[in-house]
Amino acid sequence: MKSHIKKLFCFLVFVGSFATAFPQSVDKLEQQANMAYVLKNYPDALKAYSEIHAKGFESADLYYNLGNTYYKMDSIPSAILYYEKALKLDPSNANARFNLELANSKVVDKIEPIPLLFYSQWILTIRNSMSADSFAVWAIVLFTVAFGLFASFLIFKRTVIRKSAFWASIIIFLFAVSALLFAQKNYAALKNPAEAILMTAVVDARSSPDPASSILFVLHKGTKVKILDQVGSWVEIRIANGSEGWVESAAMQKI
Repeated sequence: MKSHIKKLFCFLVFVGSFATAFPQSVDKLEQQANMAYVLKNYPDALKAYSEIHAKGFESADLYYNLGNTYYKMDSIPSAILYYEKALKLDPSNANARFNLELANSKVVDKIEPIPLLFYSQWILTIRNSMSADSFAVWAIVLFTVAFGLFASFLIFKRTVIRKSAFWASIIIFLFAVSALLFAQKNYAALKNPAEAILMTAVVDARSSPDPASSILFVLHKGTKVKILDQVGSWVEIRIANGSEGWVESAAMQKI
């Protein structure tokens, strides 16, 4: 019996030491990457940040650092890709948004987007104000408050209190549902990316998924596209001005 306990104890010590060593190795890599970046040794910084990512770690800060490193190395398409990834995890990251605009100013294609209706722009602004996790937390809090107010409506006898509690519970419940919908939208965007950045210098957008089909328009590296469909190695895309065409999937990386 004692031998079994000893083996179990050794196993737990091994697992514990591995679990603590793993984050420590990531912390060490992060320190190395940050130091290399400060010293303007961007290739080494990129290598260390990429190793962290390869270990399965992802965060808005990591993607932001990768974006900055690629930008310093004048790899604009990759910088745009990682700034976009950072904003998917944390839409409120003002630094990533500013740097993304700066990187986009260096892209060859200057595509005028289709103007959004005021309410669509309003909804998009709210959606981009927080991450999926933050919206989910707010949804839970608001649902709790709404149910508490509805319970007050059922418990109290005074008409004024009952009316106030009832209408307040309805309003807050609607806000909670909205927060939940925003959380679902942002989470779906993370798990099923429908946007990509073109990484190839020049990309021909064709009328069909066939290299012999006619060229509709030409795009360049760094341009953001929306993915509509995929047939084999070809992807149907839409750009900001509404134009659609087919490009080869190897020319892009999903956000």
